[in-house]
Amino acid sequence: MQILAGQGIHLDRAALAGWVKRAAWWLKSLYELQLRTIQASPRLFCDETPMPVLDPGRHRTRICQFWAHAMDDRPWGGPSPPAVAYVFADGRGTEEIAGQLTGLSGILQVDGYAAYKALARGHGGAIQLAFCLAHARRKFVEVYKTMQSPFAHEVIERLQAVYAIEAEIRGLSAEQRLAARRTRTAPLMEVLKARLTAVVNQALLPIEADGGHQLRGQPLGRVDAVSPRRPRRGRQQHRRAFYAPDRDGKAELIVQR
Repeated sequence: MQILAGQGIHLDRAALAGWVKRAAWWLKSLYELQLRTIQASPRLFCDETPMPVLDPGRHRTRICQFWAHAMDDRPWGGPSPPAVAYVFADGRGTEEIAGQLTGLSGILQVDGYAAYKALARGHGGAIQLAFCLAHARRKFVEVYKTMQSPFAHEVIERLQAVYAIEAEIRGLSAEQRLAARRTRTAPLMEVLKARLTAVVNQALLPIEADGGHQLRGQPLGRVDAVSPRRPRRGRQQHRRAFYAPDRDGKAELIVQR
């Protein structure tokens, strides 16, 4: 609109919206074909992002979702071409994603969102979830930036070693990558799993805080003080405690007011 206005041509926004609507109608068949092709892939990536939508009756926007369905075999030399299609939905619950992936069978790469887990349970083993390591690493990065936790830094370093192996074997054949992951990556992940399990077990033990309150531990996350009385609402500042194990497995308890 601004480019045309600079040339003395003024178009109504409704006219532009109508053009987009007509173009979408002509492209609908191509879009549906691309979406079917992507969902027929044995490996599918799926993620969602918020999308504000005008809600005239309420005089504000409501938050809907754009779900991305994608495939891309280029990093490992696979046969599938890169492609992505977006699906609009009113929400991000299990019903929305289940309606989009009806009949899906294969590997679904996702983050740890609970709706994907419910979707896999409802498909009787036809869908195998492959969780994204980058999403898991991101949580530890957030904890390290917030608390400077030595344990979070340790996990980041261990994952960095896994990323280095992936960068080294990228572009090799599937057989070569599998062999490298079995001989080099699997031992690193086993050690990391044992370390995380030990920390989780320690974090779930009750921790005694000042004032005789019991603290429920959560690994590398927020812990709220459990008071014998129900705290008053309003502007009262509640105490928050953070559990941050160090390299020796000892707990660092940080209470904020």
